[in-house]
Amino acid sequence: MAAQAPVDTDEALAMLHASLDHLAAVDWQAEGGRGQGQALRSLGAARAKWTVAHGAALTAFAAAGGYVADGHPSVRTWLRHQAKLTKLAARDLDLNARRLVAHPVLCEALASGEISDSWAWQLAAWNDRLPADQVNAADGILLDATRAGLPLHPDIARLAQAIYEAVRSQCPDSDPDDDGFRDRDVRMGTTLGGAGRLKGDLSAQCAALLSQVLATFGKNAGADDLRGPGQRNHDALEAALRLALGAPGIPQTSGMKTRAQAVMSLADLLAMDGASAAQEAWLATRAGEPGWFCGPAAQAAACAAQVTPVITGSPDWNVLSEMADVFLEAHGCQKDVSQENDTGPRSCGCTCGGCDCPPPGLQGPLSPAARLALERTLLAMSIRALSGPAGLPGFLRASLLGRPFNGASLVLDIGDTDDIPDHIRRAVILRDRHCQWPGGCDRPASQCEPHHLRPRADGGATSMENLHLYCLVHHHHFIHRLGWRIIHHPDGTRDAISPSGKIVRSHPLAGSGQGPPGQRARGSPTR
Repeated sequence: MAAQAPVDTDEALAMLHASLDHLAAVDWQAEGGRGQGQALRSLGAARAKWTVAHGAALTAFAAAGGYVADGHPSVRTWLRHQAKLTKLAARDLDLNARRLVAHPVLCEALASGEISDSWAWQLAAWNDRLPADQVNAADGILLDATRAGLPLHPDIARLAQAIYEAVRSQCPDSDPDDDGFRDRDVRMGTTLGGAGRLKGDLSAQCAALLSQVLATFGKNAGADDLRGPGQRNHDALEAALRLALGAPGIPQTSGMKTRAQAVMSLADLLAMDGASAAQEAWLATRAGEPGWFCGPAAQAAACAAQVTPVITGSPDWNVLSEMADVFLEAHGCQKDVSQENDTGPRSCGCTCGGCDCPPPGLQGPLSPAARLALERTLLAMSIRALSGPAGLPGFLRASLLGRPFNGASLVLDIGDTDDIPDHIRRAVILRDRHCQWPGGCDRPASQCEPHHLRPRADGGATSMENLHLYCLVHHHHFIHRLGWRIIHHPDGTRDAISPSGKIVRSHPLAGSGQGPPGQRARGSPTR
C-alpha cells in the first residue's frame, strides 16, 4: 500500500513519530520469523535514510550557527545538552554529517537505502586518503562492488587498497616526508583517582602499528564478551603495553628489575629444625610423575631454543626394598631362627649350637611397620649422601652429557615469588600452546599469560600443575575482574563458571595440549 506523502516538514516528522510509536508497540513475537526479517531489512533501509536526513539538517544547522541562539559555542555542545547525547555520540554525529558532504555518491546510496550507514562510513574512511578530486570516482567503484554482492572483508577492502595504491602512484606526494612525524604529539592527563585521558596526533608509522595492535588484541572473545569496541581497544592497548614492558610494573633499573636470590643446598635444608618431619611427610607421599619431551614437535621447539638442563628423579621402590634385604641379611635377620632345629645351621652359618646368632637385639624377621621404618631410614640416608655440594646428579650430568646439557643447573624450588620463573613459563607455553578458555579460544601463547588455578594468596604453587595459559582478555577481564572461576577436571575437561552461575564447558581433552595422561592437571578451582 502506497503511503500518503506529507505536505511539509512538520507533517513528515509527525508521521515519522506516529510510525515509530506504532512499530515500538508491535508484538514482534507474533509476527514470526519471516515478518521479523522483513521488518529488520526495512528498518535498516529506513535508518540509512534517517542518517541522510539527520546529517543534512545538522549540516545546515551548523552552517547557520543555530546553536548560538541557545547559548552554545559549537554544534557538538548543543547536541550534548539539547539532544541529550553523550560526548562520543555528539562527535560521531558531527563527523558523519561532514562525511556526507564530502561523499555525495555515498550519500545518494544511503538515501536510496542501497547500503547501511556502517558500510558507508567504512567506504568513506578508506577513500578519505585520496585527493578530493578522486573521491567520487573511488566511491562509485566501491559501490559497484557492493551492488555485485562482494563482502566488505576482504574483497572490498582489498579493492579500496588497490585504488589507493593506483592513485598514489599517479599523484606522488609533493612532500614525501609529510607523514605526520613533525606534528606527532601524544598527551595524557590523569584524574585524582588515577584514570587517564589520552589524545594526540600519530605519525603514519605509529598509526599503522597502533591499528595492528588494536586489530590483534582487540578482537571479540566470544558470546560472553560484552565489551564495546572502545573498551576492547582500551584493553588491547593495555595488553600490548604489558607485553612490551614484560612486567606488571615499570622496570626500576636500566630496563631490569632489581632481584635478589637466596640460594641454599638441600643438605642445609635437611640440617634445619623441623626438616625431619618435613622429610617424613615427603617420604609418606611416594608420589612423582615424569615429564615429557619427545617427538618431532619437541625437536622443532628445541632446535632454536635455549636449553637448560635439569636433573630430576623419583624413588625406585624396588631398589629400596633390595637395600633393606641387604641390610637385614648382613645383620642375620632374614630368617626366623625360632623355626629352625636347634642342631640345624644358624644364621651365622655355624652348627655348634652355642653361639649368639642372630646378634642381640635382632629377634627374627621384622614386622611390616618395622620394615617400612627401616626403608624410610635407608632412603633418608641415601638422600643425604647424594645431595652434598658436589652431589652425584650434578657430577654425572657434567661428566657424562655433552653440550648443552652439562652447564649449570637450575634451582628446582624457589618458593613463593612475585612472578613466574622463565623456565617454568616456557614449559607451560610448550604444553598448552594457546589459551585454555573452556569455551574455545585460539589466541596464541604470545598473547597469553600463565594463570594460577589455585591463587598464590591461598597457597597455590608456582608449578606446572597449577599453571595454565589464558589470554589477556580471559585472564584479566573475565577471571580477575568479572570473577569467573575455572575448574580443571582429572579427565582434562575444564569448566568456566560466571558469578551468576553460567557454566561454559570444554570438550574432553579438546585443545588441551596436555601431553601424556599422567601430566593432566588435577581439578582445582580458582577465582
